[in-house]
Amino acid sequence: MTPIIATRSVESDILLQSGRTVLLAGLIQDHLEQQENGVPVLRTVPVVGDLFKQKADKVRRVELILMLTPRVTRNATQIEELVRLLQDQTHAR
Repeated sequence: MTPIIATRSVESDILLQSGRTVLLAGLIQDHLEQQENGVPVLRTVPVVGDLFKQKADKVRRVELILMLTPRVTRNATQIEELVRLLQDQTHAR
């Protein structure tokens, strides 16, 4: 089975101070799902099968918010400290 890969992109030029956060984009995507439920076997019988099944359309909305916080570092020690700080904030140890 081939995985489904979705790609979304945003392009922007910004000027921002180190450590400040900018909201780059909010991307909204709607997914339409069709569901069918019913009595096993009876729902597949031609002509009368519709009496034993229920169809429903479901809309699912997914919203992706992209925020960016750049941090300017001058040396390897600052980079290591920043990595530890980010790991602590995201519990990624």
